[in-house]
Amino acid sequence: MKRDMELIRRIPLQLEADTELFPTTVLKLQRHSQAEIGYHMLLLFDAGLVEGHSAGSKGDPYGYMAERLTWDGHDFLNLARNDSVWKKAMSGLAEKGLDVTIDILTTYLAKLTKKMLMLG
Repeated sequence: MKRDMELIRRIPLQLEADTELFPTTVLKLQRHSQAEIGYHMLLLFDAGLVEGHSAGSKGDPYGYMAERLTWDGHDFLNLARNDSVWKKAMSGLAEKGLDVTIDILTTYLAKLTKKMLMLG
């Protein structure tokens, strides 16, 4: 399954918006299957943006138990929350034909945010 940075952004936004979701094993997002959401939730665990663990089984390898957003998860959301900054970052990366890591994306979002705030 290919990593989808839009989904990497949407999941923490949804988790942050509804604190009653924690702990959760089910998250519903339009246009995404439970397998896609589960896979990306596990990627968010790997990246240290969401704290939790795999709850998968042989029949459901993408099962998860999300417990909370981490400090880095909140920092990422602070940079990714603004739709115009996010769209600018994603279009800039697409123009260059690049798929990037979460670290590079976060750095790019920070650079765009600083530029908008005239900090650098």
